[in-house]
Amino acid sequence: MSLPAPTQAAVPLGQFRPPQRRHPIRWARGQISPRVSSLRDGFVRVAVFRGLFLAWSFVKSFWYRFIRDDWQSAEATLRYSRIMSGGGLGASTPPSIVRRNDEIIRRCVAGSPSNHLLTSYGASTEAARYRREFLGYGLEHALALKYPRASDRPDREGDLLVLKPWMGERERGVLLIQYTDGIRKWGYEEVTLLMLLGLHTDVVVEAQYHLDYEYIRRLGRNMHPLNLGAGDWADPDTFRDDPRVEKRYDAIMIANWQRLKRHEVLFRSLKPIARRIGRVALVGYPCAGRTGDDIRREAARHGVLDLLDIYESVPPEKVSELLRQSKVALMLTKREGANRAIYEALFSDVPVLVSESNVGVNRAHVNDETGVFSSDEDLGENLLRLVHERARYTPRAWALKHTGYQNSTRRLNTMLRNLAVQRGEAWTAGIYYKKNRPHAMFPDARERDAARRHLATLEPFLRVPSKTE
Repeated sequence: MSLPAPTQAAVPLGQFRPPQRRHPIRWARGQISPRVSSLRDGFVRVAVFRGLFLAWSFVKSFWYRFIRDDWQSAEATLRYSRIMSGGGLGASTPPSIVRRNDEIIRRCVAGSPSNHLLTSYGASTEAARYRREFLGYGLEHALALKYPRASDRPDREGDLLVLKPWMGERERGVLLIQYTDGIRKWGYEEVTLLMLLGLHTDVVVEAQYHLDYEYIRRLGRNMHPLNLGAGDWADPDTFRDDPRVEKRYDAIMIANWQRLKRHEVLFRSLKPIARRIGRVALVGYPCAGRTGDDIRREAARHGVLDLLDIYESVPPEKVSELLRQSKVALMLTKREGANRAIYEALFSDVPVLVSESNVGVNRAHVNDETGVFSSDEDLGENLLRLVHERARYTPRAWALKHTGYQNSTRRLNTMLRNLAVQRGEAWTAGIYYKKNRPHAMFPDARERDAARRHLATLEPFLRVPSKTE
């Protein structure tokens, strides 16, 4: 199986049975620098740079194809298409790229039930490096695709979970694989998803954003989109409202300290309304080399530091408490799907204000009951309006009907059951309940223990590095 990096932007789930051969593991860790991302956005909007990017993509693709490195060859042109059309940059994909990417898809399908991209990646030096890394953490961490932590919660799962054990030839199990950071930023036209195309197993791909959903739907075959995202697995019992709690904050923004979270946009918008807005809570943690001190310097530069209370690296219980004390929650990232903070706010009965320029969020979830979208130019005034009109919104009531881990588990279970029935297979037991808090965990201790026992039986599938690796 192909397993990329640890974010919740997309969650492929596949039915499985014990295979007759071992499968390679992929784990692509890493993050795009916010500064690099912003510069790249600017470059690709200029025609001459788009032309150079296109030429370079083809040069890379043909070179890797010449040396028989199929997955790198495919990624070169898929990346171009992903960034230009899927990144919210408004650029069309050239016909030459469309034809090349269609050829990649046809070859994946033609090779079914094997997949040439998966085979190519399994033999790559990158795959070997990740195999060595995870086995270096120990067998338990390698099986769960789990990075060790100095002080860890005993209920935190890794990025590979058993949602249903294999029960026999006619009732296969379900694996959950938490997917890639690259998908969250740029879209689903990505080589690691195509590694799953045509395999002899159903793959249900969580695709909350409509363009991602349509891409998976058009792939067809064994790929099935489901309109869910990481935020849909929030816990309504952890994040809940309490009318007795005093509203200390007019606004709260829950986001790590990366530049791409756009705290400076908030600071610029707060300055002209400083005398009309109450206190604002910022909740985050160090990321991409930035800390709370960077946030304080930026706020001071805009003259709004005295409006802010800044909380760094606080536990979920404290986040929940701060949400209950807030009137409005903000999400200003341009490219981010299934943001968990949105859903935590909704369950806390706090309406949300989301950047109008965002690509990735399920826009149907920001509606007359839950909140508003806003341009950067009107952010300050729209924030004030939402603070004053918040009583007419009913975000928790809406969220209890439409999202949360219980509803998401039921929706996923229904889809998997229907797929099993279509294959003529049995479905006598449902999947385990799972939630994000913020990492994946099982709310039921008995199901957690059962899932971990069955995860241990996957050891024969683990591809051990060869002596030459």
